[in-house]
Amino acid sequence: MTVLQSTISNLTLPYRPGAYVQEIGLGHWTDHGLTPIPEYGLDDYAIRHGIALWDIRPVYLVAPRFDLDDEYVCLSFDVLGWPEDQPRPQVRIPAHTPAGTTFVIPLGDEVTGVTRLTGLREWPEPPPEALPGRERWQVLVLIGNLGRLLWTMGYEAAQFNAVGRDVGAQRQLATAHGRSLDLIGQELRVPRLLPS
Repeated sequence: MTVLQSTISNLTLPYRPGAYVQEIGLGHWTDHGLTPIPEYGLDDYAIRHGIALWDIRPVYLVAPRFDLDDEYVCLSFDVLGWPEDQPRPQVRIPAHTPAGTTFVIPLGDEVTGVTRLTGLREWPEPPPEALPGRERWQVLVLIGNLGRLLWTMGYEAAQFNAVGRDVGAQRQLATAHGRSLDLIGQELRVPRLLPS
């Protein structure tokens, strides 16, 4: 669960129409980095709030379900009805991004409630033994101005949480890095080996 989802779930009933988030399920298999996105809809929101689908202005988000290592990952998305002469929407996830950090999928200004994602392609292609895309990535659709505001604040909260986890991990030899390793070695009276 992302910070955004936990924040929105704590809103009282009058504020919920302004901050609606829906997780989009990903396909069960991944083939050469391509994960299909099964058919989904925003009909639930449209019916509940009496809004036509084409009047909904959603924002699509993607978040890793794992902590990225030293390499970045580039995601591209297949969109139903996307012009063939235009490049697919892409998101570059930086190295060392913690799990649950959300990024906006750049679909442009013409996104409505009838816009549909149909596939997620990961590059560099994960190894065959890697987890399937549904266990590696989370795709969300966000509706409402309050939701956008909460997403902005939640992004900062996620960064603070990641720094806090990293600081807490410095106490253990297996997860410490940099100057923390030097201090642990000094406390244990183990001299640091200088590069030769």
